[in-house]
Amino acid sequence: MKQRVGVLGLDALSYDYLRKLTDAGAVPFISSLTVKGRAVVLRAVPPVTAPSWSSIMTGVNPGKHGVFSFFHYTKTGDGWRQRVTTSLDLMHPRVHEMASMAGLSSIVFNPIPDYPVLPFPRAIVVSNLFFVDRQFSYPREVGEDFFPDWEKIVTASIVPTCEIVERYVEVLNSYIAATEKAITKEPDLLWINLNIPDSILHKCVELVDRETMSEEVKLYSLVDRLAKIMSDSFDVFMIVSDHGFTGYDTLVSVNDILVREGLAIKASEPPPLKTVFRAMKKESIKDKELKIPTWLLLTIKKLRLKKPAKAALHLASKLFRREIKVYTSQWVDIARSVAFFPYHLYFGVLLNDTSRRGDVLKSLKKYSDLVIADIPENVYNGPYLNRGPDIVVLPRTDKRVWVNPPYLLGRVYIKDRVYHHHPDGVLIVSGDADDIGYIPDRLPNHAVAQLVMHYLGAPLPKSRDRITELERSVLKDDEEMDYITKWRLALRVMRRVRPRG
Repeated sequence: MKQRVGVLGLDALSYDYLRKLTDAGAVPFISSLTVKGRAVVLRAVPPVTAPSWSSIMTGVNPGKHGVFSFFHYTKTGDGWRQRVTTSLDLMHPRVHEMASMAGLSSIVFNPIPDYPVLPFPRAIVVSNLFFVDRQFSYPREVGEDFFPDWEKIVTASIVPTCEIVERYVEVLNSYIAATEKAITKEPDLLWINLNIPDSILHKCVELVDRETMSEEVKLYSLVDRLAKIMSDSFDVFMIVSDHGFTGYDTLVSVNDILVREGLAIKASEPPPLKTVFRAMKKESIKDKELKIPTWLLLTIKKLRLKKPAKAALHLASKLFRREIKVYTSQWVDIARSVAFFPYHLYFGVLLNDTSRRGDVLKSLKKYSDLVIADIPENVYNGPYLNRGPDIVVLPRTDKRVWVNPPYLLGRVYIKDRVYHHHPDGVLIVSGDADDIGYIPDRLPNHAVAQLVMHYLGAPLPKSRDRITELERSVLKDDEEMDYITKWRLALRVMRRVRPRG
């Protein structure tokens, strides 16, 4: 049965943080949905924004949609290159694009990846909040119609301190106004992704462990209001997060493991990864790099001085009118190493010599109390495994372990209180109980697009990753469609023409 669907994406919302919001009385309506509707744990592998939202919005795992991280790595004749992931890297259509092919209308704010905006009939798309430096939309003119104050939205996350909470109050007010305008157009699907609480928790980590809430209550009361507006306007309403957020007690350095095992060679400078930016970037003042010894970095961590150190760098950046980037004195030589860990949100190792994969995997498995290492075929499935890491490396989040950035610490792990992503996110589904159907207590993140397509009454993608319990219950009588062929034709055209935005 065809139903209209509203989806509110809240980046990095965990059930622990949702309980804190509930206890503070900030989100009474959302709290009621967890009782009246169906609330389940949504699992993200890897627990990072770009691949997780891609899985959520496509209905398939990274091996099928081709996005594994914020960066895509390729080996060339003159070294390794890293390229910012964009929507052109997706190899599977997202839910609003599939809905378009099924003849349904949609309005989407901030699909991830968010640039460039891919034009599809009956699909209105606006991106202004995650990883763009200006507003992009399709059709072009609708962006300012929905968000006339888009410049405030684009710059909201720049604030490096807890002042960001106050800035996002303005953002939420803008999104409430845009949502009310979107509802008047009566789309079959309205999907809104917000980069909170992620942006706030990264800048104001004390909010994670703080028992009481104060200034952020006003902000989340606006999120609650937005949720009620959407829920009142659609037959089925869903709240989804791409991952959770929590505190960890241990940092593991994958590159130090590789050095210790004789698989990586030390270097005194950051790796010469040649970055190619596809995403639009405005011209900025030249950055200034500041090199500090590793012992000083470890001292700052041990004495818990990271927050004042960041504030000092921010002040210095303003004084010198340059963004100051800090790096340490110990790295790995990516050209001469057998293997290296390129980026802490890549969750994998790259190999210069693929014949040594077995040796590298065996060495990493020695540290099973810190990391989970496996071949990609055992973690993902699909035709695009070659776009991801040669070996998947995930921190033992169950033991409160997180991964250190790629610089060397001089030791395999350190005890340090850090705050970052967690694989477990949130999925709340509300609507008529008979129409929602049975949903298991835990689901992989690619289940979301499949549920949305089902509730819309649209054919499911034949390419979907099948989830046995859902196939036997909610999805058992649904028709299927081959969306991939049409998608590939559209993507081929997009790569030949200048992206619209």
